[in-house]
Amino acid sequence: MIPTDIIRILARSPHFGGIATDVLHGISMHAVLQPMAPGELIAPRLQPSEAVWLIGDGRVEVRRLQGYQGKRLEVPVSILRPGMLFGHMELLSEQPRTATWVAASPGTLLRFDRKQFERLVADPRQAGSAFRRALILSLGSQLQAVNHRLGEFVRDTDQEVASRREVLRRALEGVASDGQD
Repeated sequence: MIPTDIIRILARSPHFGGIATDVLHGISMHAVLQPMAPGELIAPRLQPSEAVWLIGDGRVEVRRLQGYQGKRLEVPVSILRPGMLFGHMELLSEQPRTATWVAASPGTLLRFDRKQFERLVADPRQAGSAFRRALILSLGSQLQAVNHRLGEFVRDTDQEVASRREVLRRALEGVASDGQD
């Protein structure tokens, strides 16, 4: 049986778009569908990474630890959208996750467990080549996004810092008022 849902999700991703269906089929054999519900913890920060995900539909919130006035709190820093890969940098670098990923909406993920990921990366056939290309495209997109954000930060440091402080202040006030009930 051909996993048509998985192939459809792969084909819609900008990183896998344009790849022949038979090659996508080879990649799909390494993935499993993973439904997600809003607020569901996908992967916590600082844990060893054991998977790579591709967002089929829905959104995933990225949360990072931020500090303000001596307090540290996980705050949302970005939203990942359909077609985006995440978790691959941690597997490639063999480092723990630096962010927490939480489902921001209902949706579906493709999950490539560590062993399947490693098999695909090492595969000398077309499926492995296409998968490595998708990883490179994803890493390139992430690097471009970081460069863009750094450029914005350098141009408008005071406004960025004030904005970040305001977000953290509101978040900490929310935590303090939740604890007073």
